Amino acid sequence: MTSIIRPDALRRMVAEWVTAGCTVEIEPDGKIRVTPPANVQRGPDPDLIDWGRK
Repeated sequence: MTSIIRPDALRRMVAEWVTAGCTVEIEPDGKIRVTPPANVQRGPDPDLIDWGRK
């Protein structure tokens, strides 16, 4: 099911995604593809966490 997004809401969402560093592609048929930035900050590497109780 597809839903209709108001143009002002779509512009706001695209602006927020671009500000966050995402790549946004809007195809002629209306499909929207949002790709997160390549340098997404992750949490600490699980192998480096001290899981022991203190």
